[in-house]
Amino acid sequence: MLSLTVEILLLLPLVFVLTTYTLSMWISRYEPRRHARPGTMIYWLCKEYFWMILYLFIATFISPIDQMLRKGKRNFTVDPNGGPLIVILHGYMSVPTHWLIMQRRLNNKGFHNVLRYSYHSLSGSIDAWAEELAKQMEPYHGQGIVMMAHSLGGLVAVWAAAKMPKGTVKKIITMGTPFEGTLMSDFALTFNARKLYPYTPEIETTKKLMEELDKDIEFVCLWSRFDELIAPPESAAPERARNVEIKGIGHTGYHFEADISRFI
Repeated sequence: MLSLTVEILLLLPLVFVLTTYTLSMWISRYEPRRHARPGTMIYWLCKEYFWMILYLFIATFISPIDQMLRKGKRNFTVDPNGGPLIVILHGYMSVPTHWLIMQRRLNNKGFHNVLRYSYHSLSGSIDAWAEELAKQMEPYHGQGIVMMAHSLGGLVAVWAAAKMPKGTVKKIITMGTPFEGTLMSDFALTFNARKLYPYTPEIETTKKLMEELDKDIEFVCLWSRFDELIAPPESAAPERARNVEIKGIGHTGYHFEADISRFI
């Protein structure tokens, strides 16, 4: 049984990485892209495969334990000397446990007020998730909230920030968030993922909210041309934000790459 589980954990990410990169390259075949040398591309591909294995391992074995421990800590207490409140939002079909490594890195840098927020990305809507997040953040309006979000979580962060009083959110950092939509969502199996296709009501509303967002909010968007799930990749780099291109990182790698935490 254990050997079968290990084989599945090795095979699934390989199939996923090869399939998504093949589809992404096919979709983007008419668009100019920055190409790396074959050896570099293979290295990036292997690295994303490794991150996918780690991603599945955490979801399968670590997340159940983490969820049990989190249930015993229902009330989040802010440390006055622990820096701003950093709220990490996971992406589609992800779990807060995937950000344990990032939380540890932030703790080591002196940021101790880190909340790994959870929402059910398979059901509900962006508006409902954002409404609940804004409600949960009411006790912390005076803390100077920093939102750190991956993929779909970036849209939730923008919608939630728009629902909070001015000055509540100080900074939004997104990683691989398709603000302009992604053509890869056309291959998604669930309705919520297909809402990320360009020009859907959710994407158009996000664009409008970004324009209306408080200009005092520092907005940083991390994006990569090697992101297999964002097509075109520039969708994750809106004009409203300070955009930082990360070379050679795939959609899963944002969870684990060491350099990501320095943008806090």
